[in-house]
Amino acid sequence: MDWAKHTTVIAALVAAAGLGVTAAGTVVSVRVAEDQLSQSNVEDEERDRRQASRITFWSLPPRDDVTVIANRSLDPTHIEVSVGYGGALDGYDLWLGTVPPCTRVLLPNSQLEQGVPERRRKEYADSAFAEAIVMRDADSRTWTRKRTGELEPGRQTPGKLGAFTGEVEFDLTLLRKPDVKVEPLDGCESAG
Repeated sequence: MDWAKHTTVIAALVAAAGLGVTAAGTVVSVRVAEDQLSQSNVEDEERDRRQASRITFWSLPPRDDVTVIANRSLDPTHIEVSVGYGGALDGYDLWLGTVPPCTRVLLPNSQLEQGVPERRRKEYADSAFAEAIVMRDADSRTWTRKRTGELEPGRQTPGKLGAFTGEVEFDLTLLRKPDVKVEPLDGCESAG
């Protein structure tokens, strides 16, 4: 019996097994690192969305003639209202202004109707509605909240007015209109 050959074979098998264990450990380490990176990305996205997720809007029944915009965050936010009317291709953006923290804005749809072009006013003057809001958060990220409630990063509307680029005169700020009501929200400061 040649013990030297058997010892060499056994040593080779032990070395191969050691390499297999090392490879398996490496695969597990890579998966753990990928999971940690994925979790970190989810946490970063949640942190990025924190303020925007606390800003919502809806219409008040019975005739949906008032749009309510609520900023439940602890930071002010700059908001444009994307207005729809008539057909799916019609629309424009109006500069609402800087909405203070913990604030509700009651925006009559009569203010939204001011952007309907004169040539279409007779046909659509009473049908303007808030289709989305575009907001800029405290970290200067832009977000779009759609009428359906979806929140997406970036501008998801045509941006026909350009309020965030500084092309809007201050007098166009809807918050300055006498029939737009700005009210404090209760319980907002407890949102953490």
